[in-house]
Amino acid sequence: MREGRKPEYIGLYNKNLVLEILIKTGPKSRAELARISKLTKTAISEIVDELIEKNILVEIGKVETSRGRRPTKLTINPDLKVLAIDLSGLEGRSGIVDASGKVEEDFYYPIKRKEDLFELIDPLLKKYKNIIAISISVPGIINKYNGEVILSVGLNWRNFLLKEFLKERYPNLPIYIEKDTNSGLLSELWFGEGKKFNILFYLLFEKGIGLGIYYNGNIIEGFDNIEGEIGHTIVNGDIAEICWCGNKGCLETIASFPKIQEKFSDFKFLEESLKSYNQGDKDPFLEEIFRYLGISLANAVHIIAPEAICVAGNRGMTRNILNLFTEILKKEVDKYIFEYLKDKIYFYASPLGNDGLLIGAGILGFTNYFRELVK
Repeated sequence: MREGRKPEYIGLYNKNLVLEILIKTGPKSRAELARISKLTKTAISEIVDELIEKNILVEIGKVETSRGRRPTKLTINPDLKVLAIDLSGLEGRSGIVDASGKVEEDFYYPIKRKEDLFELIDPLLKKYKNIIAISISVPGIINKYNGEVILSVGLNWRNFLLKEFLKERYPNLPIYIEKDTNSGLLSELWFGEGKKFNILFYLLFEKGIGLGIYYNGNIIEGFDNIEGEIGHTIVNGDIAEICWCGNKGCLETIASFPKIQEKFSDFKFLEESLKSYNQGDKDPFLEEIFRYLGISLANAVHIIAPEAICVAGNRGMTRNILNLFTEILKKEVDKYIFEYLKDKIYFYASPLGNDGLLIGAGILGFTNYFRELVK
C-alpha cells in the first residue's frame, strides 16, 4: 500500500479495477478476475459479492474447464444502460449504450436551441426503464467537473451550465459531460485498436478538428480546460477568413470537414477525388488541405511522438473516405517529421466508425456511475 493511501481508497480502487476488467474484456470467472487483477481470491469474492448485492454484477452460468470444475461467469448487469449523446456532428445524436460498448438504438435530431436536447433524451427515457445515467460528448472547451460548456461555437453555446440545465428536467439521473476528442479517445482505448498503445493520438474531424492525447495511462488534460486544439494551429496568416477564436489562418478554417464538403458536396465524388489524388493525380484544393494537415500533425508529433495516430470523423466520412484520408495524411506527415520516425508511427482509421463518440460517452457514463455507487 502506498504511503498515505487509506484502506477505503484501496478498496474503492480494487472495485473499480474489477468493473473495468469486465467492461473491457467481457464475462470472467472469479479465478480469472483474481489472475488478471492480481488480487487475492478472497478479495475478489468480497468485491463480487458486494457488486452482486448492488445489482451491478450478475452471474450468467457455468463453463467447463479442463479439470472438470464449472466456475460461474460474472458480467456487468446487461439490463443497465447509459443514454449517450454526441453533439459534434451536423446534427445531435443520442443512443442507448450497454456496458460492452454496443449501441443498441440511436437517432439524430438537429440542435438549433438548447431545448432541442430534450428531443434527443425523452423518447429513449420513455422506452428504456434501466437507464443509469445521461452522458454527453461535447465539442469545444468544457469544464467536465462542473458540467459547464465554456465555449462551443458549433452549438452557439458560451458559459452554458449544461449539467445544471439538464438536472432541472432530469433530477433523478446523474449527468456527465466530456470533450468530444476525449470521448472518442476513450472508446478507442477500451474497444478499438488503441488498447495496444501507451502513447496515442486521436485525430477527430467533425465541425472542427481536434486531437485527443493518451500518454502512459492518462488522457492528457491541459490548463484551464484547453488541450488538443490542433484545429487552431496557425498555418497561413495571410488567409483573410477570421476563425471563431479571433485569429487568422487557423487549420480548421482551411481543412475541417465542412470546408471539404463545400468543395465536394457529393460523398461519392469526394471518395473518387481522394482515390485519384492518392494515386498521384494533381488537385490543388486537396494538396493545400493535406499539406497544412501534415504540417500541423507533424508539429504535434515533434512535441510528443505517439506510437500510433487514430483518425476518426463524422458520418459523412464513410469507411472508404476515412481510410483514404488516413493513407494520404500519413504520406504528408512523413514529409515533415524526423527521418528516423518515418514508418515507425502506425496510422489507422478508427474501427469504431461513426460510433466512437457515442460509445465513449457511454463508457464515461458507466465508469462514473459505478465509481459513485461503490464508494
